[in-house]
Order: sequence, then structure tokens, then C-alpha cells
Amino acid sequence: MKTLMTAAAVLALGTTAAAQQIDLRPRFEEGQELVYRLTQQSDQSYAPVDAHDQEQSAKFTQELDVRFKPVHVDDETRAATLEVSFDRVKMGIESGGVTNSFDSDAPDQGAFAGMLGAIKDLVLKVELDGDGNITSITGNESALGGGSQAALVGGLIGSDQLRARFGPILTLKKGDGRASVGEYWTTMDEFGSSPLGAFKVVTKHRLTGYRRGVATIETTGRMMVDSEGDTDDGPTLRSSEYTGEYTWDAENGRLQTLEVEQSSEIEASVGEKRMLIKSKGAAKAELIEPKPEESRKRRR
Repeated sequence: MKTLMTAAAVLALGTTAAAQQIDLRPRFEEGQELVYRLTQQSDQSYAPVDAHDQEQSAKFTQELDVRFKPVHVDDETRAATLEVSFDRVKMGIESGGVTNSFDSDAPDQGAFAGMLGAIKDLVLKVELDGDGNITSITGNESALGGGSQAALVGGLIGSDQLRARFGPILTLKKGDGRASVGEYWTTMDEFGSSPLGAFKVVTKHRLTGYRRGVATIETTGRMMVDSEGDTDDGPTLRSSEYTGEYTWDAENGRLQTLEVEQSSEIEASVGEKRMLIKSKGAAKAELIEPKPEESRKRRR
């Protein structure tokens, strides 16, 4: 009888732990600044669908040190206003045997200086609701400019692109921001500006573990092109997938690390040719200021 009671108690404790609601919402304090390093690399190749021997390739690298400064936090609703700036901007492109690069901290800023230099001076205003969902982003208009500059710089700081970059850093679960270990949830993000037109990203998340105040979340996802099949020369998404893992400091209410790998194959018309565009890459975000271990010690 005693053995059965002990087993029942252990089972009850396990069930309680699994059902515990982990708070994945951000927790901001006015004046407490967070700096994240966002890195991304992507290898792309493109060739006519009927002439694979004409394939060309390019490699893109990017590194941004992004500073988030809460300037107002509502004590009751937890809604927040952040000032977001870029401490450092680095970018590189290798294509056709030519390499171009930009580093905002370097004396010789390279060919991209005129195009990307303005990003370093931006101060964005990001509004969040109490669950960490982005409700608006402003302040990027001055750097977007017009013509080709708008297209290139927009790939970094267009409103859709900023939502995609900042969203996973600011909250891991849209809605009420809470989940229990083992729970799944799905999100769908819509993007209206890309060379292929509007598209959606559907992501499935699972809270896989919670230990010493840190939650681990695994993700899988895919992209869907809205205009696919609308016209004979419209884009066709042959394949798309990505996987990722996040660690979230639930005690301090902030992301610690994020790592994602993605790949896609898209068939699209470029001029009069039908092209196959392949992409494979990885992205990472990590808290560099304050160091996670330092902030957790102060919290305790």
C-alpha cells in the first residue's frame, strides 16, 4: 500500500510540473538596456530551370548589435515602449568573384557606406502590448530613401523585416504568452514586401523543457507564397523548411539564445527566363549585454 501511495505521489508531482504554466512574456524595466547580437549567413544559387550548367552563386553575411532601451513600461498592463538602435552594422556579399563589405566600426566602410551608414544613426520606436506582441514600429522611414536604395535597405530595416527580426526576441508565444512543458502552438506571420510578393511563414513551436528558470523551445516551419499559381509566370515554392531552438530566461523575462537553420527552393520568372533559386542559411541571436549569467545572479 505504501509503495502504491509513493508511486501516486511521484506521478502527481510529475503531472503538476508538466502542467505548470511557464511565463514566456518579456519583462522590461525602464532604463534597463539589453543588447543582442544578430548574425545571419545565407548561400544562394540561381540558374535557368532548363540550363543548370549556368548556375551562379552568392553568399551573404550579416551581423547586427541591436540595443533595446525601455523608455516606458505600464505597471498595470506591462505594455512597453522601446527605443531600438544599432550599435554596430556589418554586412558582406560575395558574388561573381567580387566581395563587398561594410562595417560601421571600420575606418574604411567600403562600397555600402552610403547605403547602410544611415542605419547606424537610426533610433526606432517599438510599441509592445502586455504580452510582448509588436503593435507598431516607427523611425525607419528616413533611412529607406527611394529607388534601389529602398529595396536594398528595406531588406534590413523595412517594417516587415524588423517585425521578423525583433518578434522572436521580444516574445516566444503570441497571445497570452504562457505555456506548459510539452505544449504545442502554431503561429502564422504575414509579410507583404518581398521580391516574390506577399508570403506567410507558418511555425510550430513546442516547449520541450524548463530547468532552473530557463525554458527551451523547439520550432519547425515553412513558407507559403500567396501568389503561387495565380499566373503562369508567378513564383512556385518547390520546398521550404526551417528548424530552430530558443532558450528563454523566464525569471528575467528575456530571450537568451536563438538558433535557426532554413532552406528553400523557389521557381520564379526573372526577366524572360524561368529561374530556380535555392537558398540555405542560418541565423542566430544571443544576449551579449548584460551577460545571461550576470543578470540571473542579480535577480537572485
